[in-house]
Amino acid sequence: MSHILLPRNRILQYDYSPCQHCHCDNIFNTKGVNKYLFFKIVSCKHLKDFVNQVPRQQRHQNFYESFLLLAAAVYIFLVIFISEASGTIQESEGNSKKTAFNDSTELHDLKSTFQGEDRELRMSEKYFQQATSLLRQCTEFTMVAILRQEEANSGTIVAFSYGNNRYLELQSSGRKDELRLHYVSRQDGTIHVERFPYRLADGAWHKVALIISGSQVELLVDCHPLYRRLLRPGAPDTNFTKPFLQLWVGQRSTNHFLFKGALQDVKLIAGPHGYLYQCPQLDSSCPVCGHFLLLHKTVERVLYDLNELTLRLATAENIIRKLEDCECEKSCRVNGTIHDDGATWEKDCHQCSCVHGEIKCKLTPCAPVACKNPIVPIGHCCPVCLKQCYLHGVIYDHGEKVSPKQCVECDCYDGSFTCQRFNTETKCPSLSCPLNEQISVAEECCKFCSGA
Repeated sequence: MSHILLPRNRILQYDYSPCQHCHCDNIFNTKGVNKYLFFKIVSCKHLKDFVNQVPRQQRHQNFYESFLLLAAAVYIFLVIFISEASGTIQESEGNSKKTAFNDSTELHDLKSTFQGEDRELRMSEKYFQQATSLLRQCTEFTMVAILRQEEANSGTIVAFSYGNNRYLELQSSGRKDELRLHYVSRQDGTIHVERFPYRLADGAWHKVALIISGSQVELLVDCHPLYRRLLRPGAPDTNFTKPFLQLWVGQRSTNHFLFKGALQDVKLIAGPHGYLYQCPQLDSSCPVCGHFLLLHKTVERVLYDLNELTLRLATAENIIRKLEDCECEKSCRVNGTIHDDGATWEKDCHQCSCVHGEIKCKLTPCAPVACKNPIVPIGHCCPVCLKQCYLHGVIYDHGEKVSPKQCVECDCYDGSFTCQRFNTETKCPSLSCPLNEQISVAEECCKFCSGA
């Protein structure tokens, strides 16, 4: 999968020199045509400029030569006009099919030229999201471009930046004859730069491919591998969490590091072998850092799984060993409740247990009590002693009866006496002798029959 940052579907010629007598500015102003690239271009080649290129003496040799020269100029003007108009129509009608990003890897034959200082080649938010989504999903990607850079020019090829700050940028310096990769390290979050000495700004066409595979970077120019290095600060950050990030082609930001020359087929390609798009004849069998990283992660995962399997096997062997040394465990089921073998529970003042699938119950054992009349409270299984009563220096247990005086009976109840008079009619037994034979006895409340 790849994204085309700069399509080659039309030729754009640039001339930023003042043109007071130029009437073609409105015709060739492609600010509306290139609305997906957001850069301003004014193509103005006035006939007078062309004619002025011919020496004055030769121009006045004869009328016939002047006429031919004028005809040639008109012909060139028409060719340029038709080319510009055709490009305008094709791009306005097909902008839904050919945009600044393209997932296909089809080659285009035309190229875009960069000159002057007044341009703003910034990708739209839609295509920025497509590019960042591509880079977030893979730790290996390739930046490719075909370019022709003017001598002594230092310009950006492609850049992710926020304001004037770099985030991920590929730059060519014609002053120091080197390529530079500016990136934010994933480890420390700071900007670093990797320099590759090579002269690209020589006015000739070059194929450039920069491969980033984890923390390894490799540079190919004109299908020749030049550098392969390890990024010591760590792999570039491709999370794109910095605010206000933008994607630029041919410049880092407005009026900063403007590339001068021509750019063609600027692409971001997923994977470490994106250079095969430019150089299909090269061998791709050589492993890169990403392959070793993947292998390392795979080996780590295998070792982790092996360790987990070893622990599980040891646990299973321990369980099997215990099962071999003991009888089979059987559970017990009571009213839909399953109790494991050896489990105990209480029910209705009974302690029950599950013994090899059989339920065995017995009364709940109670501690002994030191009283004459213990009681069992509601909701309890074991008897308890209530409070004692005290009368005339004597302690009585709960439930004991005492007659402090004749014909009065008192009951001890939880520390208090409840007394009542003796009812002879209900308490005394009935006598079989006549009333004249019934007698009373001292300290007795009931009568007795004489002679009994």
